[in-house]
Amino acid sequence: MSNINPRNVFIVVAGGNTAAERHFEDTIQRKIGVTHVDLGNRTSGHAHQYVKCPESRTPTYLNGGHECLMVRIFEPLTDPLTPYAWDASNDRHVGQRNIAVVDAQSPAKLQLTVRLGCGAAPGAADVPVQEVNPHDVAWLSILTGKRDHGYKQATHAAAVAGMTYPTLVRAETDKASMEGVDMKSAAHLLSRKIAFERGCDELEALFYMHVDGLRPKECRVYKISQTVGGKMVGGYTVIARHA
Repeated sequence: MSNINPRNVFIVVAGGNTAAERHFEDTIQRKIGVTHVDLGNRTSGHAHQYVKCPESRTPTYLNGGHECLMVRIFEPLTDPLTPYAWDASNDRHVGQRNIAVVDAQSPAKLQLTVRLGCGAAPGAADVPVQEVNPHDVAWLSILTGKRDHGYKQATHAAAVAGMTYPTLVRAETDKASMEGVDMKSAAHLLSRKIAFERGCDELEALFYMHVDGLRPKECRVYKISQTVGGKMVGGYTVIARHA
C-alpha cells in the first residue's frame, strides 16, 4: 500500500476464467466476497494482516477446468486501482492463483500458454515444474467436497510434463503447440526447469502435459512457479485426474 496510513482498505475476492477477467466488473456473480480493513503505511510495521473472506466458496467445474481465484486490495483515494483492475501482471494491487483441472479417462492432455508477466524487474529468472504428491495438496478436497479427498499418486501412469523456452508474447494464430508430437519426442523438447534472463518485454512459455494410464481416484499434480532473483513472483497448479 501507499506511504499514507490507508484506512478502510477494500478487499475484493473473485473467481473465474482469466479470459473473462476484463469483464469481471460486469459479471457481479463472479465476485465471492468483499470486506475492508484498516492498515498502517508500508513502513509502519502494521501494513500486513490476515483477512478472512466473509463468504465461503464452493468451486464448480467450469471453463474446461480452468479457474482463477483473484484478490485485489486498494484504498479508493490514497491508493486506488490502475486501469488494469483485474490484471495481476500489471497491477500490484491484484493477486491471482490459477488452477487447471484436466478430467480424463486416459490419456489426459493439456497445452497451456503461461504469461510470465512484466511486473518483475529484469534479472535472472527460473521457471521450474515440480510434481507434487496429492497427499501434500490438502486443498484438493474442494474437488470432492470431503476433508479427505482420497486422491492417490498415479505411480504407474506414463507421463510427460514440462515447459518450452520463453518467447515474446505471440499472436493467437502463432502460439507454440505440441499438437501431434509423440510422448518420446515431447520429453526431449520440454524441460522441468528453465533458467533465463528477464528483460523488459513480456514473455510467455508453453506448458505441456500428457498423462497416460490414469486409474480411478488417481491424479498427477504439477506446480509451475517463477522466481526472479530468488523471489517467487507467480505460479500455476495443474491437476490431471481420472474422471
